[in-house]
Amino acid sequence: MSSIKVECVVKEPIEVTEGPVWEEKDATLLYVDITGKRINRWSSLTNQIESMPTEKLVGCVVPRRSGGYVTAGEKEFTAVDWQKRSITTIAHLDTDKSKSRFNDGKVDPAGRFFAGTMGLPVGPIEFEKKQGSLYSLQADHSVIKHFDQVDLSNGMDWSLDHRYFYYIDSLKFVLEAFDYDMQTGAISNRRTVYKLEKDECIPDGMCIDAEGKLWMACFNGGRVLRIDPQTGTRLQTVKLPVARTTSCCFGGKDYSDLYVTSAYIGMDKEARAQQPQAGCIFKQTPTRLDRLDTDWTARVDHTDEETMSSVKVECVVKEPNEIGEGPVWEEKDSTLLYVDITGQRISRWSSLTNQIESMSTEMFVGCVVPRRSGGYMIGEGTRFAAVDWQKRSITTIAHVDTEKSKTRFNDGKVDPVGRFFAGTMGLEVRPAEVEKKQGSLYSLQADHSVIKHFDQVDLSNGLDWSLDHRYFYYIDSLKFMLEAFDYDMQTGAISNRRTVYRLEKDEGIPDGMCIDAEGKLWMACYNGGRVLHIDPQTGTRLQTVKLPVAKTTSCCFGGKDYTDLYVTSAYKGMDEEARAQQPQAGCIFRVSGLGVKGIPPNSFAG
Repeated sequence: MSSIKVECVVKEPIEVTEGPVWEEKDATLLYVDITGKRINRWSSLTNQIESMPTEKLVGCVVPRRSGGYVTAGEKEFTAVDWQKRSITTIAHLDTDKSKSRFNDGKVDPAGRFFAGTMGLPVGPIEFEKKQGSLYSLQADHSVIKHFDQVDLSNGMDWSLDHRYFYYIDSLKFVLEAFDYDMQTGAISNRRTVYKLEKDECIPDGMCIDAEGKLWMACFNGGRVLRIDPQTGTRLQTVKLPVARTTSCCFGGKDYSDLYVTSAYIGMDKEARAQQPQAGCIFKQTPTRLDRLDTDWTARVDHTDEETMSSVKVECVVKEPNEIGEGPVWEEKDSTLLYVDITGQRISRWSSLTNQIESMSTEMFVGCVVPRRSGGYMIGEGTRFAAVDWQKRSITTIAHVDTEKSKTRFNDGKVDPVGRFFAGTMGLEVRPAEVEKKQGSLYSLQADHSVIKHFDQVDLSNGLDWSLDHRYFYYIDSLKFMLEAFDYDMQTGAISNRRTVYRLEKDEGIPDGMCIDAEGKLWMACYNGGRVLHIDPQTGTRLQTVKLPVAKTTSCCFGGKDYTDLYVTSAYKGMDEEARAQQPQAGCIFRVSGLGVKGIPPNSFAG
């Protein structure tokens, strides 16, 4: 703890400061004054505070993609136009109750605004019990009620892989977890993750860090706890000079600072004199030691030999593909979805029955992804198309590269919001030899419009997003490198292109890739017969997994808890002698024992 600095940065005290949100573009901290009925923005650059009054108690405020903000206050969701200082009601809730109001809230990765209500106070920190509920506001402004019988709905967040929803009903004195369905926003399987000790007091607002650990403010406890939700272990306690810590969020440069809000509600003059900073906002700044003193650093030092001793590689899909590509795990059915590009097939392999279902496509099919409304989406030829698996039918959604005659779609993937990114490439003269600078990177939006991000691509290939959605990782194979861009989740815009990792000569050609639950990338290497494990933050190769075939094409995590890595391969371009030496070329392999998990795939929103 000696290396942590805690300083008071917003020195204007507020009765109940809550709901901090960092606004990266302006380097400002957004927060609310619940009982003071205000929304505030504090500039870390000028130290100035802008405020806007609300007509009613305001529990939380969140950014809105279309501009402005959305709040949950009293018993309604409202839209805020900051420039006009106007507030418009979106939806009314808890209409059957007279003694409740909104409290904390947060937006999920798909853009749903979750917020909970609580009973009205009968004393400074005493409330009418079982009066609250948890709601979510959808993009179409409809509202879903998830459950009721809540005492004091408070902090919430989602795991980095979006599979779990973490939640606090403060007067239960526990941190809870639910299974989370990113496609529908449904929550299930409620259970306790961490039970607070007596001196830790009342759990309040919380946030998650880039390692998947939770930071929970403790009201009347004067502290923030760092908790591992997977093990239910308290990892760290940060104490503050005020008792009524209310919530926290990461912000500042690279999101390395923790901002902690507080309150002075219910404190008498003597208590306030002893805690003059009660109601202010604090910044906790860790040193480099704190940021690196975590479990993942130990893994960097493992050699390939040490790690590979526990790794098992087995051929599971033994029907060879000319160019097997684009694997996607379907958790519901325990199936692996993939394509044979030049074989013009989409296939589903069942890990339960070992059976393969296939359907033909009209043209070369570069990739396939799930669709939220059912069926699949593909990048086929130079079109985005919808697949009805039951009817075995394909319907064109949009055409790309209309000005070119010698291109086709290759790899593609869906971002956490539901946009389908896919890139094109020049037609092959022979395997891995293409007409250069003919390709582009596109994204298909939910409304079926298409955005072209850039062109001059040789062979568009693997892509994925960092767990915090701030970075987009991309491969143009014939550049022999892995690249990164800054990513704007709200708009889907990419910028600031740079190199993350440059392949060595014997590693072959970078092809498809995926990300694991620790934020590290796994990249298949065509003609390299391997998958590389890469840390995109440091540009370090952490591990090499070798396979019994040379033309490894792509990979994805799947299986129980996403602990298995499935790797596709190809045999196209191999002569009889080469195929005799590599009889499993074109098959699909399962790699187990890696000691890491993947994350579920996203589905197209349109």
